[in-house]
Amino acid sequence: HAVIKTPKVCKIKLLRDGKTIANRKGANYMEISIKEKGIYIDDFDVENKMEEIAKQNNMSLFDFRTLLIKKGELKTLKEKIKKRLEITKLLSYYNKNITKNDVQNYYNSHKAEFIVAQKIDATIYSSNNPDTLKQIKENPLLNSSNIEIKNMTFEYNQTNPKLMQFLSKVKTNSFSKIVPISKDKFSLFYVTKKEGNVTLPFESVASIIFEQLSNKENQKAVQDLLSKLKAKADIQFLN
Repeated sequence: HAVIKTPKVCKIKLLRDGKTIANRKGANYMEISIKEKGIYIDDFDVENKMEEIAKQNNMSLFDFRTLLIKKGELKTLKEKIKKRLEITKLLSYYNKNITKNDVQNYYNSHKAEFIVAQKIDATIYSSNNPDTLKQIKENPLLNSSNIEIKNMTFEYNQTNPKLMQFLSKVKTNSFSKIVPISKDKFSLFYVTKKEGNVTLPFESVASIIFEQLSNKENQKAVQDLLSKLKAKADIQFLN
């Protein structure tokens, strides 16, 4: 915990994913920084983000909005999205742009990270209850109507590169960790066989590398921003 004592307090919680939330107590210097930069998020930006969230949940924007209205959460979500977009845009002022050369250089010097099995056989257990999948890990012969089971073969040139990286790290005849595959569905993989090794081509992992580098830069941007805010307020880092 680091506290700089001054008359005004601005609490900032730094989350694991690099996102930052500013809670007002006295002066909210995050909001002041947003205004100083002339950052403006309009309804069109918010609607685009809502549509993206809807797609991630296999819903149309109309159905998503209807659901939120029924729950009385539409206004709250729109306000949260607007604030998140403002903060993301603010961080971009402290974040260097990742170039294609940066991505290529990372790939060239970290090729071991992109070595995966050419082919993987696995049994997939899926359920809307992660606790049920935990029971499967303890007792693979458990029979439950809440579990969907299917056997699949994953080939590196026909499978999402992230999934191939994930499955390649799982030992043969072992379970993976339980992972969310949608808002209300989880999966558990049991790897039964692996064949060969191959380095994923640059084109298939460029977006993954870009995301990794961007996340690192976002972390640096958060630290830079917090350093600038320290001079103006009492910053309390909350775990």
